[in-house]
Amino acid sequence: MAMVKRTNDEWRELLAAQRTSGQSQKEWCAANSVNLHTFRDRRGRLKRKDCEKDVSAGQSAKDTTEWMRITPERLESESCAINIERNGFVVRVTEGSDIDLLCEVLRVVNRV
Repeated sequence: MAMVKRTNDEWRELLAAQRTSGQSQKEWCAANSVNLHTFRDRRGRLKRKDCEKDVSAGQSAKDTTEWMRITPERLESESCAINIERNGFVVRVTEGSDIDLLCEVLRVVNRV
């Protein structure tokens, strides 16, 4: 496998493509000839970088933290779900939910 130098924006596009693919990181990386360890490393680096950018823009975690109502409930299938209500939106989190996608959804809902 040849080394490919990618920009941060290109990595963000790859990360988004994996999240929306429905595949695990391992499956997606294998199907797209991307090294899994590099993929995970870049994912972590970009998360830290984006967090630092938010802080440098004046949005510290302390400034943006608010209480949210979280409602656990039992579904008919007996699996557990949590509803997160924020800014008029309800996000349902079920067993096996993609944590990265959940974080992205919550960031968008928080900005609205």
